[in-house]
Amino acid sequence: MAAGGGLEGLVPLLEEIRQSREAFNPENMTTMRNTVEELKSLMTEVRSLLDQEVNKPVVHGWLEEETE
Repeated sequence: MAAGGGLEGLVPLLEEIRQSREAFNPENMTTMRNTVEELKSLMTEVRSLLDQEVNKPVVHGWLEEETE
């Protein structure tokens, strides 16, 4: 009985392994790689925008207040 239960549990695991291997075909890998590259470039742009905002000179803000 215990061996029969073990085999019943093994078959679904083998099916999961087969499906996961099918997911990594060359077409899917290319799509995933392109998506990752797009996200990397987007994050680079966001980082540069944040750096510009964070690294604004504080003195510039003081000068604007004095002229108003």
